[in-house]
Amino acid sequence: MFILAGLWHGGTSLIASCCNSHSKLNVLYENQRLFRSFWQNGKEGWHDFVKLEQECKSSRELLGAKFVENQIFPYKAEWRWKRIQDLENDYRDNKYIIIYRDSRDYAISHHNNKSFTVQKIAERWNRFVETTLYFVRNNTRVKQENIMTVKFEEFIDNPEKECKRICKFLGVEYEPSMLNFKMLNPQYEKKYGNIIDKSRKEIYRNYSDQKFIAEITQETQDGLLELGYFL
Repeated sequence: MFILAGLWHGGTSLIASCCNSHSKLNVLYENQRLFRSFWQNGKEGWHDFVKLEQECKSSRELLGAKFVENQIFPYKAEWRWKRIQDLENDYRDNKYIIIYRDSRDYAISHHNNKSFTVQKIAERWNRFVETTLYFVRNNTRVKQENIMTVKFEEFIDNPEKECKRICKFLGVEYEPSMLNFKMLNPQYEKKYGNIIDKSRKEIYRNYSDQKFIAEITQETQDGLLELGYFL
């Protein structure tokens, strides 16, 4: 079982789409409705999800997903630390890919949503960074070799290199088809196309509202420094 962990607008859809284009990897498309039971009900919900996922192998149209050699790559867009601890206990052989994105570019993607204040955006990003870094550095259940981190910026800078690194981590051979992908999310496909757009990196530098960028930088500077981003 492979877990792809990231924030909304954090690069998970792009990387998941690349992985889904590999003949031996499968991504369950945006299956929040399946994971919701897990987030709400813990272990019992997770067992329900696994059972349903198995049943879906005979009903592929339910998920619109392919199932290849029983290698399942579940994709999720949110991180619940309490629930991940449940996964650690029962599924210690899981492999985790954790995706990080610069808080300032992440914030821009939410700026037009009036329900997202600077504080709310920063809180979500900070919580994700704090909990995942704690998981990477301090967990005693999952082997370190089963945890991988990816920076969105490094992925779009050199997608072939990062795809090869992901494949090595997952134990499959790299396939060039990963760079000839189709976005799993139709909305993102319409907005960005099926390409890796390097202009999505460091958008904040030329963003029109630099006051907003300064506020986000101030609120998230500890996490930015921890991840090696420049202030």
